[in-house]
Amino acid sequence: MRHIFFSVFLLGLGGGAVLGLYVLIRRALGLFSLKHERLLSLLGSLGILALVVALDGLLGVGTLAILFLLLFSLGASLVRWGIHVLFPGKSRRSWRYLYRLSLIPLLCTALLLGYGYRNMTNPVCTSYTVTTEKDIPREGYRVALLSDLHYGSILEADTLQEVCREISQAQVDLVILCGDVVDESTGLSQLRQVFSILGDIESRYGIYYVYGNHDRATYTDSPGFTQEELTGAITENGIRILRDEAVEIGTGLVLIGREDRSAPARLSLEQLTEQVDGSRFLLLADHQPRELAEKARAGIDLQVSGHTHGGQIFPLGYISLFLGLNEMNYGLRSIDGMTAIVTSGLAGWGFPIRTQARSEYVIVEILPR
Repeated sequence: MRHIFFSVFLLGLGGGAVLGLYVLIRRALGLFSLKHERLLSLLGSLGILALVVALDGLLGVGTLAILFLLLFSLGASLVRWGIHVLFPGKSRRSWRYLYRLSLIPLLCTALLLGYGYRNMTNPVCTSYTVTTEKDIPREGYRVALLSDLHYGSILEADTLQEVCREISQAQVDLVILCGDVVDESTGLSQLRQVFSILGDIESRYGIYYVYGNHDRATYTDSPGFTQEELTGAITENGIRILRDEAVEIGTGLVLIGREDRSAPARLSLEQLTEQVDGSRFLLLADHQPRELAEKARAGIDLQVSGHTHGGQIFPLGYISLFLGLNEMNYGLRSIDGMTAIVTSGLAGWGFPIRTQARSEYVIVEILPR
């Protein structure tokens, strides 16, 4: 069923792109009074889409650029209509060439793609402070959160090494890798490289890892690594995997690492928390920001998540919230006494573009009140 839906989606995407390009090309050719205008427009639209697919695939940045161009062109048409209504006569002459050649939509598309590429490839550090009445050391805890690297598709080794150096210099107490470090596009050499780099992060209490929905490469029939190779690459670099497990960190802090909700079976919240001391600060790492109210009732003090990419391509983040796919898209929220933090992630999936949220790693200060 998944393959049928995906095929129908691709056909619809391709058909819509051809139709939109046909309209834009025919509009431009209308300036020159050429013969066979319709045929030329159809051949041009099919040729452009074929070239984009050959160079980057149907779900590549080229198709994304076409969609942005069509959206900006629609906006330009609405603006032109408004000007024509408000200022009849001159508006047609002044807008004729700009409008028919789609010069303004082309410029806007280029600027947006440049902005999105910068957001994706230049990660920043985002800091949060969480306070608690529970008995933790006076100096508190400093936690680094990394998620959604999707290594092998966009993120470069040099960028990741620089981020890891910055985290080490921040003298963090522990590091949480909150899922989707690798995905279906990751090869075996890339798998070993990313965990080797991450394993070099210096921290007081170590590096902990929870699975995301992509790490096991379950969305492909031909993954670039086996599950044994994935586990080996993680543990051989001194990173501890938490699958529905709790571990005591220092004094007064318990880290609970939850299996991803995409896994066939995972423990319930009650099973996760019944074996831990609720008087301690309970920090839950769960890749997907779901069931937040239930976790608050279960006594969790702080949940950290990724998964959403902060939306990545506007307005997908808001659409996912509307459809109930996620309960949070990005940032910090207080829910019935629990704090939830969702990071946009260090990279993204599919496109090397971010038009919603910026690539980041997160530093969380947990301090006594």
